[in-house]
Amino acid sequence: MMKIIMKSLNLIFLTIIFISIIGCATILTKEGKFVKLFVKQEAPSNAEFLGDIETSFLGEPSVKGVKNYLRNKTAKMGGNLVVIDFIDVTYNRNDGTKMYSGDGRAYRVK
Repeated sequence: MMKIIMKSLNLIFLTIIFISIIGCATILTKEGKFVKLFVKQEAPSNAEFLGDIETSFLGEPSVKGVKNYLRNKTAKMGGNLVVIDFIDVTYNRNDGTKMYSGDGRAYRVK
């Protein structure tokens, strides 16, 4: 009986963690809204390169979350343009949920 209770508690705990992760897509900040997003396009020649950026190792539950994360990070670096190099999808082996990660380059266009 105790094993069944422990399994049920573990399942409830894992479900809560899963829901909290899935429900936590990065929201675009006020500063991030001013960052332009380029995909499959290079920065203009007058853009100052600020650095390479990437999502956290946990990833994001949506492509939009990845884009928002990279725009917010660029804004924190003082940039106003992010060039996305790639967005990749990974699957949770246990339940098949999708998580996304990405990286790009932050710039300040004068």
